[in-house]
Order: sequence, then C-alpha cells, then structure tokens
Amino acid sequence: MGALLSLCFGGGHSSSSNNKDDVANKPGEVNTTKQPQYSWDVKNKIDPKDFTISKEENETCCRLPGKINGQQFIIQDCIDSRIYLFDHIATISIDDCRGCCLFVGPVKGSVFIRDCTDCKIIVACQQFRTRDCRDIDIILCCNTQPIIESSIGMRFACYQYFYEGLDSQFISARISPYNNSWWNPYDFTPSLDDPNWSLLPLDDLSQLVPPHPDFEVSYSPDTSVVPLTTGSRLVPSSSSCLVVFFPVDGKLSLIRDYIRRIVEDQETVVSLRQTRQVTMGTQDADRVFGDAGKSFGAAVEKGPVVGLELVGNSEVSRICKEAAKAATKGTDALYYVSPEKAALADIDQFINYCDMHMSV
Repeated sequence: MGALLSLCFGGGHSSSSNNKDDVANKPGEVNTTKQPQYSWDVKNKIDPKDFTISKEENETCCRLPGKINGQQFIIQDCIDSRIYLFDHIATISIDDCRGCCLFVGPVKGSVFIRDCTDCKIIVACQQFRTRDCRDIDIILCCNTQPIIESSIGMRFACYQYFYEGLDSQFISARISPYNNSWWNPYDFTPSLDDPNWSLLPLDDLSQLVPPHPDFEVSYSPDTSVVPLTTGSRLVPSSSSCLVVFFPVDGKLSLIRDYIRRIVEDQETVVSLRQTRQVTMGTQDADRVFGDAGKSFGAAVEKGPVVGLELVGNSEVSRICKEAAKAATKGTDALYYVSPEKAALADIDQFINYCDMHMSV
C-alpha cells in the first residue's frame, strides 16, 4: 500500500531522471522531446471576415449550409444588395443597410436590426428587435414577442420557407416552428396617430425576397418548416377549436399532416390562428385539460405537446375531430379536441399556460 501511494503521489525512490524539470541537455544537444498536446490547446482559428458582409452595393452575397455553423454574423453598410445566409447562426446584427433583400437562416439568439431603410427580410429566431428603422418588411418566425423601437413602417408576415436541411438547422438553433409570435410585436415607442407596424397582405412572398438563382428553395405553405398562421388577421369565422397533440416516442410527426388535411382542404373553411409547443407535467395536464387530463398523464412525460387554435364556421369542432381521427388512424397517437361549448375557455387556459411557462 505504501508503495502504491508512493507511485501515485511521486514519492519513494523514483529516479530524478524521470522529472522533466531536472533533465538538462548536454552542450550542443537539441531537446527533441515531444510535449503532449491536449484538445483544449487545439482551436479552430476564426476569421471575423468570414462572418461579416460589409459595404456591398448592387451585389448578391451568399453563405451556403455549413459555412457559418452557429457563429455570430454581422451585416452592415450594404446598399441594394441581395444577401442569403443558408445556415444556422448564433446571433446577427444588421446595421445601416438600405434597399436590401435578406434571407437569414435560423438564429439561436437575437436578431438586431438598426438604422435600416426599405429592406425585405426573412428570418427565424429566438428574439427579434429593431431600432431606428423605416419601411422594413419582415417575414418572421420568432419564439418570443418581437420588439420594435423608434421604427416606422414595419410590416410583418408569417414565415414561409423551405430548403433541404432547414429542419435540422431549426433544431440546431433550438427554434420551435410552433411558437411563432410574428403577428404580435411590442412597440416601445408607439404612435398616438398611426401604428408603427402592420401586417403584410397575403401575397406571394417570393416577390419580397427573390430566391437565390443557384439554390433551390420553396415559399409554399405545403412544404414550409413553419405552419402558416393567421395571427390577428381578420378571418371569416364564428367558432374556435383547440386541438392538442401529444408525442409518440418523443416525436410530433403527425402535426404537419393534420394541418394539411384540415387547413388546405378546399371543402372546409378553417384557418389556423396560432400554435404553441410546450412541456407539461402530469399535474399541469390535469389543470389545463380538467377531467380529460388524466388520460394524458403518461403521454406528457414523453415530450412537449403542440396545441393548435383553429377558427371556422359552426362546424369547426366536428371538422377538427374528424381530421384528427383520420390523421392518427393506425397509430398510437393521442390528441385532445375541445368540446364546442368549452372551446374558448380551453383555448384561454392552454395559451395562458404556455405563455406563463415560456416566460419563466
């Protein structure tokens, strides 16, 4: 035991020649001993120029997938240019740009837009903020409430975009496509006369930010990573319905199929107003769904749930229930469709829970 402790702590009769501090080279002899190299000593050198687009005029600039890979990015002092960032990003600042069209890949943190004029921007992010901007069109997915400050002529639309690998980039940036507050910006400097922001008309979004000529993308709601929601737009409706899907094996793959079935069916007049994705516990399910919550106790432990608020005519509850049954046929998926008379109360209860949970 004594010998073992001696070896572990450097005591005993070890030779001084084993101590590198005691080894001296003979005159004229070069020490060729290779020092150990550790992982923390090896760092990729990052050139800020690779993550900056500056002072471009009438140019088309592009970063392909894998070229940014979660780094911070800067765009500044650009005029009448088209800029495409097809990769996920840590944070991005866009300053002093005029007349530019920009696509910005999923941003894990914040998007700051300052002192910009007459620009068109497509972006998905956790946080969105503008300051001292004028006449900006934003096609947005934002997981928190967007903020504008000292800005006028701001127009918002729901994010509609797809290219191969964008789903994975959303995951890398930790952005939920179902928590999109694009339609509910907070104005720090509201105008008493005219609002500083409005909603874009439902036109072809490709006309706002034209696609890159050499990179295949889609603006169609059929393929978009983010579902098309109406938000605060006025739509013809008399009734509402809450539909909540619970995960199967931690996945929520049925939701897109359900939305396609119910919203894109031309024979029904149903609109998707808003969506929420949230993690719940067993007790939370009991509080939010009442007696029905006991049926979902085990399901909520498997992963986050997604709720959809749908609006339509007096048949919306029946339509939602039939579509949910068809979408989950042959699977073990669980879902909840609010009873017609309890729909408004269910929606308020679920949305309020989500907002409180996300603000913590």
